[in-house]
Amino acid sequence: MDSLPIVKTVSKWARSGYETKRIAEYVGMAFRQALGGRPGPSYLEFPADVLEAEIEEEEVTLPKDYRTTARVQGDPSYVHEAIDLLLNADRPLVIAGSGVWWAQAATELQEFIELTKIPVACVDMGQGSIPADHPLCLGNSAVAARQADVILLLGTRLNSRFRFGHPPASSEDSKWIQIDIEATEIGRNRPIDIGIIADAKAVLKQMIQETQDTHGERKELPWVEECRKQLRQQERQNQALMNSSSVPILYTRLCKEIGDFIDKDATVVFDGGEIAAWGVRSIKSYKPGCRLGVAIGNTWTLGVGTAFAIAARLARPDKQVLLLSGDGAFGLNAMEFNTMVSHNIPIVCVIGNDGAWGMIKRSQQAKGVEVIGTEHSFVQYEKVVEALGGYGEAVERPEDVQPALARAFTSGLPACINVRCTSVPV
Repeated sequence: MDSLPIVKTVSKWARSGYETKRIAEYVGMAFRQALGGRPGPSYLEFPADVLEAEIEEEEVTLPKDYRTTARVQGDPSYVHEAIDLLLNADRPLVIAGSGVWWAQAATELQEFIELTKIPVACVDMGQGSIPADHPLCLGNSAVAARQADVILLLGTRLNSRFRFGHPPASSEDSKWIQIDIEATEIGRNRPIDIGIIADAKAVLKQMIQETQDTHGERKELPWVEECRKQLRQQERQNQALMNSSSVPILYTRLCKEIGDFIDKDATVVFDGGEIAAWGVRSIKSYKPGCRLGVAIGNTWTLGVGTAFAIAARLARPDKQVLLLSGDGAFGLNAMEFNTMVSHNIPIVCVIGNDGAWGMIKRSQQAKGVEVIGTEHSFVQYEKVVEALGGYGEAVERPEDVQPALARAFTSGLPACINVRCTSVPV
């Protein structure tokens, strides 16, 4: 199979190596490509004979200092314009995304919003950069963009109706400031009033200094309380669903039980359709880099949850890792529990099991077309995990979710809690 043309469509860089003595050089090249500019995947392959060949040690050059860790700063004149525009606005808003996480800029972001008193929505991998209980945090909802008059888009793409709702994303007369490490992302699908090519951490330091030099610490605008009222109203609207005692369990109630149980620094992985979308909206984030999954990004690649959960547990062996998955998505790579058991990698997977490809089924129902190819039986996945050597438990009542979570985490084994669920009241 000619793999390179296939992989090139989903990677930043793809290459084959044909000289054994250059393997180390190629690996350094791959990391430089992956980590340079906007981070992304690199693909490097070697034929078997190249990998197995024997060569003299002196033929090999081991790369050192093969990439820079310097940060790209924003054009000072554009930074000045951006701060002037933001701090003269009546309804400013910051939308912080994955670029904040990759730049490790959570501390600078919090300092900036506290200095300027601008509310912030944290989306994608930016979730948790500002704790959900911070008075200026709007969670991961960017709906306030529709009322904002100046919006700072920091390290995130403006390309998802799942994030902003259906277009228009903002009022016609709103001003947009976009900051991204990738130049081609700025102004890609709408006019941008100020575009700054920069690393999020570096430019936030510049913006903090510019604010201190020209404006000082500000008082909170009435707009901030308006945003809080919108957030409280959203939460009130969801209260009945979050506290429902319906059986099958509503996704909303399941997510509430999970959010109330897990530690604030737990890593939560989302995999699936409706259950993942509800999880991202409902389970609050308090720490940077603690949310992973198909619902955090642009690809919606079902089935990655088990692999993501393994990686998260290896990266943070002393922290809780919970995988929230749909039943269809879980079935794609359920056998990775064998890997977890074999290597003693304890994660807890909660399956929102509605016996269907629920998001597609609900779409068919909403369009009034025949429901076809989207329903399947309720699979006892907890039995599969038990057979592989893990802990398994089935749950059907909402009051049993947290006790089941406690038993699963206490077991010390890779665990599966299979919850009979639905997205709508029955």
